[in-house]
Amino acid sequence: MSRSTRSILSLLLAAAVAVVIGGFAMAKPMAAWAAPLTPAGSLVVTNTDATGTGSLAAAVDYVNSIGGGTITFDSTVFSASTPQTITLISEFDITVPLTVTGPGADAVTIKQTATGATGARHFYVNGSNYPASTFTGLTLDGSGVGGGIYGTGPVTVTG
Repeated sequence: MSRSTRSILSLLLAAAVAVVIGGFAMAKPMAAWAAPLTPAGSLVVTNTDATGTGSLAAAVDYVNSIGGGTITFDSTVFSASTPQTITLISEFDITVPLTVTGPGADAVTIKQTATGATGARHFYVNGSNYPASTFTGLTLDGSGVGGGIYGTGPVTVTG
């Protein structure tokens, strides 16, 4: 999507969600409603929340819904000088080709706290086309059955 198309869509969305308060129209900019989009099929994780806008969960859902893509992390939130932990409440099912590029293993830890036979993994790469997935620059903490990443397709993991 081109920058001009995004600008037009942003204006349309702002107009659609405008709230009239005391006769004045007030609207939230597009950035307040969704995590920042990078090139097509990519999303930036902007917080450590388990779910919701800007979360890793929302990014995985988005990439799954569009058939594949890349997830990165906002460098102003996730850095070696201010390491962050994202605590999961369930495993992520990956059904499409996915690349997760972290800012470095010392900057972001993804901690799994779910329990159970299948709920203790971080990522379950399991699509009908055996999607290829790549994970870099992350620390995975607390895994269970199948390890932190279980895949039926090709999975690449690097520091």
